Order: sequence, then C-alpha cells, then structure tokens
Amino acid sequence: MAFSWYVFPVFFQGVPSVAWMFIYAAVPLIYFSVNYKRALIYARAFQKCEIIYLPLILLLIWSLIVIVCTQSYDFSFLGELANLAKNIIVYIFLFDLLGSIWEEKNKQLLFMKTYIIVCFLYIASTLLFIAFPELKNHWNDIIILSEMDANLTNDLTYFTRYGWSGFSGFTISFKILIGEIFLLYFASRCRFVSMLMIAMGIGAFCYGRIGGFLSILVIVIYGINQLYVQGIKFIFDVFKFLLLLSLMFSVAFYYFSDNMFAMIWVKWVSAPIESFFYGINYGQVDFGGSTNHMIEDMYFIPEENTLIWGDGYYINPDGSYYMHTDVGVMRSVLFYGLVGCLIGYGALFAYCAVVYKIMANNKDRIGMLCAILIFVVTMIYEFKGLNFVIPFGVLSIMYIANKKEKYDNPFNNCG
Repeated sequence: MAFSWYVFPVFFQGVPSVAWMFIYAAVPLIYFSVNYKRALIYARAFQKCEIIYLPLILLLIWSLIVIVCTQSYDFSFLGELANLAKNIIVYIFLFDLLGSIWEEKNKQLLFMKTYIIVCFLYIASTLLFIAFPELKNHWNDIIILSEMDANLTNDLTYFTRYGWSGFSGFTISFKILIGEIFLLYFASRCRFVSMLMIAMGIGAFCYGRIGGFLSILVIVIYGINQLYVQGIKFIFDVFKFLLLLSLMFSVAFYYFSDNMFAMIWVKWVSAPIESFFYGINYGQVDFGGSTNHMIEDMYFIPEENTLIWGDGYYINPDGSYYMHTDVGVMRSVLFYGLVGCLIGYGALFAYCAVVYKIMANNKDRIGMLCAILIFVVTMIYEFKGLNFVIPFGVLSIMYIANKKEKYDNPFNNCG
C-alpha cells in the first residue's frame, strides 16, 4: 500500500495539499531517524562516490548563481531539485522497507518486482475508471485536483489518462515506462514476460503517446536480447506469439469497433503516425496537432546570453512556464543556459555511467542495458517535458543494491 502511494501519490480533500506534501516527505525521514544505522549505511555508500553527488551540488550552486546574477530571484526551479532529492530518499525508504518485510536474497529484484506490480495496479485502476465513469466522478469529489487537471479529466480525448492519482499524463507514462524497462530483468524468470510487456506497453499508451512508442522500442530490444540468448528457437516463439497477438487484436477490434471511446483512443494514439505518412506524400514532416504546436511554438533559439547563461526564470508570476514553453530542454536552457544543462544532464549521465559500471563489474548484462535505456528514454522525454529529476530514485536503488566496498580510485569507489 505504501509503495503504491509513494510511486503514484494521491492527496485527499479535507487536508491541505501542503500538509499532504509534508506527510509524504516526513514519513521516510522519520523512518530513517528511527532506523538511523541503516540510514548511515546508505549515506556512506553515496559518500564514497563523488561522481554521484558532486554534479548535483554543482547544479544547485550554479542555479543559485544564475538566480542572483540575473536578479530574477525566481527560486521555483529549486523545487525541482528538491523533488530530485526527495525521489532518492523516498525510493531508498521503499527499498529498505521492502527488505525489512520480505526475506529475499536479491533485494533489487524484489524492488523491481514490486514496482512492476504497482504499475499494473495503476493501469488496472485506469481500466476500472473507464469501465465505470461514475466512479471517476465520485473519486474526483474526494481527491485534490488542480482546476486544469479537473478540466482535462472531462476531455473525451483524454478519457484513458486517469488513475487513482487523478489526471495522469506525461509523468505517469514515464513511470510506467520504467516498469517496462524493469521487466527486462524477468525475461529469463517468467515465461509470460512477453505478454506482460505488451500489457505494460498498452498501459503506457493510456497516459501518453511518447511513453507508448518508447515502450515499443523496449519490447523490440527485449526481442533482440532474446534472439541473442535463444537463437533460432526464439524466431519460432515470436511467430507463434504474433499469431496469438493478431488474433487478440482482431477479436478486440471486432468487439470494440462500434465503441466511441475505443475509437477516440485509437485515433488519438495513431494520429502522429497518420499525420507523418500523410505529410510524406506532400514532402512535409508532420506529426499532428499537438506535436506540431510543440515544435513550432515551443522550440526557438533564445538570445545569446540566455542561450549560454540563462535568464534565471522558470515560472511566470501567473504560474505559467517562462516564455510559455513546457518542453523540458527549453525550460532548462531558459533558466540556467547551456552551462546549466551540461551540468544537469551531465549529472544524470554520470549516475547512469556509475550504475552501468557496477553492473559491468557484476557481469549483469541486463542491468547494463537498463542503465543505458533509463538515460536514453529520459533524454527523449526531455524534448517533450521536464522529467530528468525522476530517474535518480530508481538509479539509486540500482546503485545501493549492488554496492561494493573496496576499490582503488574515486570512480571505482562507485562500483
């Protein structure tokens, strides 16, 4: 229950949002205050690896320098850095809590398995709200939703983008995609992993097309990996699986072809593909309305000083995004320039490199692949919205679960 709430949080009316956020952050801190010896072990593990924390400290310092030098005094971006730290603490809290409850030798797999189950539970909640629309209305009446999210839940185009957290979009799709990546670990442990990956991929499409299309990429990589492991036998398995999948989709299409909501969802999912091939016929690159709007209106080249150093602004006084762009990489550039982007994305790359090296030392080929995929999909997401603070939580689990103690140089101390 705690795991589900912390990965996909929901706040209920009757208690102010600020109080819920305090509870969310306070519980892990209280837990580690009581279990301070284990907290010290985790802190020591991070302290031994300067490559993990020094770039993040530098990012904080650079953000403050930009804010002061530009005299913007817009400290809203520091909230994103606070979320980064919170994600690390929360995920380590969940990792330790699981380890104290369940006696399993491989605690990383235990964490990943639980994370995957929670993702499927969230997808199941979405299906429940779709099946019983009145239930969604009642749920809206007891949870805290922003005015914008409340309006979006009534938009028929987004009827699948709803779960127990309320309106579920970009960030939820990213978290589901992480679950898809974790499923790679169970390729040799579960005979139904192919079906689970398809189901998770369809779930990712419920909350965002970018997550759905990237889940297809993960499934293709899974197939390539299985072909490498099983050889020609896997080709026959794929053939049988595709026949079964075709049959399932044919049955689904037959039963849902007259369903208005199903057709709205299919049209929404396929819109970028249809627009792309339609545009090709006329020698144009076209991905549909929302994507074209993002490319045409939210991508631009700022002035030279802004491009290099940033303007120090992240949020406008009215709560909208600075210069009205919600593209992650653009928001970062506008706030702290290319210098800040180099530090911020470099911090993520360094963390992924540390995890990759640990997995390589352990001869964990799937772990190495997961570290690469987490970095790649995060950077792809940044060209849609800002999300790079989220993966630090799961990367921290992959780091501490595989931590080794004695190495010769600072980089090897991370392995």
